[in-house]
Amino acid sequence: MRKQHLRRHLRRQRRLLSPRQRRLAARRCTVKTLALPGLRRARRVGVYLHHGAELATTALIAALRQRGVEVYVPVPRAEGRMLWVALTSRTRLAHGRYGIRAPRQNKPRIPLNRLQWLVVPLVGVDTQLNRLGAGGGYYDRLRDNPQHLPRWLGWAYAQQCVDQLPCEPWDRPLDALITDRRPRWPTG
Repeated sequence: MRKQHLRRHLRRQRRLLSPRQRRLAARRCTVKTLALPGLRRARRVGVYLHHGAELATTALIAALRQRGVEVYVPVPRAEGRMLWVALTSRTRLAHGRYGIRAPRQNKPRIPLNRLQWLVVPLVGVDTQLNRLGAGGGYYDRLRDNPQHLPRWLGWAYAQQCVDQLPCEPWDRPLDALITDRRPRWPTG
């Protein structure tokens, strides 16, 4: 119940941002993300396609592709899993599950363990980099298989940061967090 209340509250905070504030935040986060040393060397990155008031990833995706990085986006499947499909200049998008844009074709795709970084959406995040997702469990299920996983980079507005979130035994903190105010790593 506490998670549902937090989700409602944090989504409301996100929606209260003006379109201008959202654009500036996305621009700041893109610049900070591109400066991350580990991401500068990445060749394959998974990035969510934003939906609603989520922090927009359009500029980040364009900048990564301009650098020659292969960008893959999630395609939710009925069984609660996701495929990672290449996003190219020829990829056609359509509104899929939950109204989220996704590639019309499920090819070419890549296994999760071939991605080096994964830019993940979130509703909230705490000081220990614990992530509160939308509640569908899609991203949580990605961590079911502990073999090589990409580094997880949370993307958020500063308003989505809280002191502490309720955590479940399967929750694993993000590897890094980028907000429009400042980056965060588990070590501070």
